[in-house]
Amino acid sequence: MPQPEQNNKALYIRIAQGVALVAGLFVLVVSALIVFNHLQLKRTDPANSPALKRLMTEFRAQPDRPAIREEIRALDLLARRALFSSHAVVRSGAFMLLGGVIVLLCALQALAALQRTAPMPPKCEGPDEALEMNARSRWALAGACVVIAAAAAYVLVLSHAELGPLGAAGEGMRTLAPATAAAESAPASAAGAAPAAPLAQSVPPAPPPPVEEVRSNWPGFRGPFGLGVAGAADPPITWDGASGSGVLWKAVAPRKAYNSPIVWGDHVYFSGGDEKGLEVFCLDASTGNLLWQRAVQPSTTPDKLQDVSDDTGYAASTMATDGRRVFAIFATGDLACFTPDGTQVWTRCFGVPALSYGYASSLLAYQDRVIVQFDTGDGARLYALAAADGTQLWETRRDVSPSWSSPVVINTGARDEIIVSADPLLAAYSPADGSELWKLDCMGGEVAPSPAYDSGIVYAANEACGLKAVRASDGTLAWESSDNIPDVSSPVAAKGMVIFASSGAVISCLDARDGTELWTHEVDNGFYASPVVAGDRVYAFDNTGVAHIFTLDRTYTEIGTPALGEAVVTTPAIAGGRIYVRGDRHVYCIGVE
Repeated sequence: MPQPEQNNKALYIRIAQGVALVAGLFVLVVSALIVFNHLQLKRTDPANSPALKRLMTEFRAQPDRPAIREEIRALDLLARRALFSSHAVVRSGAFMLLGGVIVLLCALQALAALQRTAPMPPKCEGPDEALEMNARSRWALAGACVVIAAAAAYVLVLSHAELGPLGAAGEGMRTLAPATAAAESAPASAAGAAPAAPLAQSVPPAPPPPVEEVRSNWPGFRGPFGLGVAGAADPPITWDGASGSGVLWKAVAPRKAYNSPIVWGDHVYFSGGDEKGLEVFCLDASTGNLLWQRAVQPSTTPDKLQDVSDDTGYAASTMATDGRRVFAIFATGDLACFTPDGTQVWTRCFGVPALSYGYASSLLAYQDRVIVQFDTGDGARLYALAAADGTQLWETRRDVSPSWSSPVVINTGARDEIIVSADPLLAAYSPADGSELWKLDCMGGEVAPSPAYDSGIVYAANEACGLKAVRASDGTLAWESSDNIPDVSSPVAAKGMVIFASSGAVISCLDARDGTELWTHEVDNGFYASPVVAGDRVYAFDNTGVAHIFTLDRTYTEIGTPALGEAVVTTPAIAGGRIYVRGDRHVYCIGVE
């Protein structure tokens, strides 16, 4: 009569056998899906679809046809999403496969232990064939598991490597639209940036502008400190670009580019560039009259840049100013410094950025220095240059992939921090010497949006990895969210709320404390421009030039939707109660007489 112990042991053996069988089948199915997904991606090759290439050929022949441009935007966005979805499947599948292999090995180990019996006297001389068969079977199964795991790891690494070419679309290129990949730029010098070259007597060092002066102007991309929050300002809420109602002036942008205007005092600055030249422009903020324009001599010829994407251009990076000097950087890797009256003081060459699509990170003026985020295929670096003469104050190397986001400066109450975002790190650095203060491995994909900050929390977003809320004191994750995350437009944070607008035409508002969704609002067109906060209002321009104005509140209340009558993919500047926005062909000043 079987003993209870024997019955239990038999039951455990059957359970172990069942678990091993299920785990083995699971490993085989997941492996097959990973390989199929990889082969499907190789076959379709969304980055180089014939339809996209045909549209690009048509666009080069007829660059003034907006319909073609819109088709390119839509197709390229679909291509990027397809690639990142495939990458997410492979990555998730690899983790599932690893879990399946571990369960299978554990089940086999348990089965082997359960099937062991007490030693018996040998029946006869010679090896026990049954025992040897069991041992060989277990070794065969273990070997198969190792081979499967290695194959999955290989597919994962291969798929991640193939993500690179299409993963190179960023703020500057996609400020207009996600378009097709440009050929890789010529690599930058291995030695890094070339020393600054003085072109005129350097401006004597002057005390940095006080914080109040910085906040009353719009000194760079997304305004004071790059955070998207205007100082004391009461901008208008009604205008009509087509009729000119509410538009104080409208000036032609001589060279097309997708950088945003900046404002300091009575000057409006922006840059432009093409294969014929690079230039900086200065307008009178009151009248829109051109005060000066200056050419910047590139350090390399246009052919060295190969094919700069039409949707990135030669001047995707927004300029910066400290009110004493004005700084501009271009796709050639050349940075130029001017005085407010147009005198070129110094230049600095960082080498041609090794980037698909082109360089797009914007500059940041901070106290007596200018901060340059230079994350390229030849290595990622963060620089601080002396504003007065371009002398390099420090350089910090970063172990990240190429990115197109821009740096911001925050004040935690205890210190100032430079915050930068790239795959895979969100990191903080000391403005004084570039030393790393903290970092968190939480980002992924082609990072284009720039960080936001409010009340001790840094908010970094990208469609491929979600929105992360990180404590600025120690770099630990507070919470994260994954719905309607932007892939181009940057989030803004103020008064306990985080607001962002996606290219999928959804505006979202989250509770800054825990990420709870407070509201979402769907509109007709997507966003590449970043929303900005002015007082108790938020201004978000969609790609068609319609401004969505709503209250900064925990419920959505629309104030108005005035239209500019021209496509807008750049972030507006708000200063002195006026809005300065760059459209597809013009720069506008919106205000009240």
